[in-house]
Amino acid sequence: MPNVHVLYNTDRRAMLAGYHHQDNLRRVSTTTCFAGWTDQQVLDSAFRRMQQPANPTLRSMSVGDVVIIERTHSTAAFACEPMGWTQIAVPSRTVILEVI
Repeated sequence: MPNVHVLYNTDRRAMLAGYHHQDNLRRVSTTTCFAGWTDQQVLDSAFRRMQQPANPTLRSMSVGDVVIIERTHSTAAFACEPMGWTQIAVPSRTVILEVI
């Protein structure tokens, strides 16, 4: 089963300018999804789940936040945009201050 990581962008510019490869990201959620799901299905599920997070200290997903999908033979990352998602290089700068 693929692992799905949700990372909040901690750079305030991201809300206006979107994701930038030098932004700091904070992992706030890790879960799994069905192996047969497409990337779009995984992204839609992650977005819906984070619109009302179970942890009250978390916010909903916003422009600039990132979802990483780790499958057995590949890893893909997507940045949240005002309308949909943009595939990006897997971020190397992740602040591991997990609030899972």
